[in-house]
Amino acid sequence: MFLPVSKTFRGIAAFGVAWLLLTGCDSGYDQTSPTADQLSAHLKVNVGVRRVGALSKSSTIVLNKLAILLVSSQNDTVLDVLTPSTTPALNPSPSTEQTLTKSYDLAPQRSWKLKAVTVDSRDSIVHADSVNIPFLNEGDNAEASLNLASRYSMYTARFLNIPDSIGTTTSGTVKVPLNINRLVLMVDGVIVADSSRSYFTPKSTVDLKFDYVTTGTAHTIRLLAYGPFKNWDATKPLFDGSAVYTATPGLDGSVSVTLYWVGPTSASGSMTVLVGKVGQVTVNGTFAPQ
Repeated sequence: MFLPVSKTFRGIAAFGVAWLLLTGCDSGYDQTSPTADQLSAHLKVNVGVRRVGALSKSSTIVLNKLAILLVSSQNDTVLDVLTPSTTPALNPSPSTEQTLTKSYDLAPQRSWKLKAVTVDSRDSIVHADSVNIPFLNEGDNAEASLNLASRYSMYTARFLNIPDSIGTTTSGTVKVPLNINRLVLMVDGVIVADSSRSYFTPKSTVDLKFDYVTTGTAHTIRLLAYGPFKNWDATKPLFDGSAVYTATPGLDGSVSVTLYWVGPTSASGSMTVLVGKVGQVTVNGTFAPQ
């Protein structure tokens, strides 16, 4: 079966080919067969798909397809597409470590390159890698393995214990009522999650979630909390905090972020947010007014 080239795989310039996104294509594979007087070379392919890490976040990334492409030194091609309904089946959960194994009969007397990518339900490439396969003779039995690391993390900012009041700097132990009505998660200066309501229930936990943060690169995470407070400009945050975090593909981790009071100087307080699980990053923010 011939699988047409599609736009998403053109983004895989690192592979040196304009790839083919398999959106809308059936599963299965197409290949160049050995000639009648040749014995096939047999190749067993193992593709390990590593989990997508997360900073404490339930996954919204859903794996749709695993594409396996074999290209020979003489430009023969084998393209195979594995999905949750094929054998072997791709598990759509990004939090699952999995290895898919399949064998192919290849034209001999040439070397090959194995390339593999996973594509999610949003047509984004989540995993990608390649490996060279040495020269294969007639009747050879060879094996090749790839371990695909996730290109993304999934972040969750968890604001814990939303405060209902704030201490003052002018009246001793007197507390001033506080209504938080907007929470913001920023990554590298861009707002990626923004939650507003009339006000958040005091002492409650609020999660802001965002996917597709690249792994292996340092990102600045900034958290903001807003609300009406006396004559304070409501477009300015009351709490503000940031941290730099580098997500490692497939691993879980955490980092704490302290959100400091940046509202009127007549009040003071802080909040701690835990950013957890790489791949999934959970930011647990605990308001701790003083």
